[in-house]
Amino acid sequence: MPEIFYMSEIINFAIEKEIESRELYKFLSEKAKSNEARELFSYLCFMEEKHEEFFKSLLNSVEKKQTPRVEENEEYYDYMKTLIELSRKYTLDLKNIDIDNLKQVLDYAMSREKDAIIFYSGLKDAVDKTNKSKIYTIIKEEAKHYTQISSLREKQ
Repeated sequence: MPEIFYMSEIINFAIEKEIESRELYKFLSEKAKSNEARELFSYLCFMEEKHEEFFKSLLNSVEKKQTPRVEENEEYYDYMKTLIELSRKYTLDLKNIDIDNLKQVLDYAMSREKDAIIFYSGLKDAVDKTNKSKIYTIIKEEAKHYTQISSLREKQ
């Protein structure tokens, strides 16, 4: 299969998704009424910050390329934003979640991580064979995050 995406695009996409998640958990920590919920969202926000740092370091290890005819400007960022939005299409709707119900929120967080794992698993065939290991690295990080959130969920 020919290369569809460059590894740098996928990692930039991963960084954008981590930023989106971090902002979501920060927002939820500010809106939560209970201390327990605020602490949980702050912790999830911290975990997303660590993922963002990890993916930025991974980005530094790959050649900076992007899909031909897509300039790295507003058009490029619109393109990446559209990919992110499409990847969220089937994620649970946050409007139906009580942010002080920690089990519901953790289920939501687990769903987001699971969606990411599925999304990146699909992308592993869209990069050249030399970069497949980097996709697996991203999948492992998302799976690790899923496991951490799942452990928190079990304690609720």
